[in-house]
Amino acid sequence: MRQKILIIEDDKQLCEMIKFILTREGYNIEVSHNGKEAIHKLQSFTPHLIILDIMLPEINGWQIQELLRADSKTSRIPVIVLTSRNFIKDIDKAFSLGAAAYITKPFSIEKLVKKVKSLLQK
Repeated sequence: MRQKILIIEDDKQLCEMIKFILTREGYNIEVSHNGKEAIHKLQSFTPHLIILDIMLPEINGWQIQELLRADSKTSRIPVIVLTSRNFIKDIDKAFSLGAAAYITKPFSIEKLVKKVKSLLQK
């Protein structure tokens, strides 16, 4: 069974690039371009991992992390925060909300793939 990943990213071009690379790596990928859509998608799609931007329309990444942790169905899904926000307070907040990793944009796609593989092997 292919492992499932949900990418929650409002930059559609970046989202498609990540989806292409991870699909080529053998993962089943779903995407959402805003927080509200992501919450709706999580009702029918339970991923093994989530790649999450913070600055999203409708519901931001912080709120999504809080909702994920509050729901027993999603509370153990590892989250990679992928964001342009590179402040210590944001990094601390992401980890305090349960993030498994924090990667800042611009980023190395190789680093992202390596982190995805690492988290999904646990």
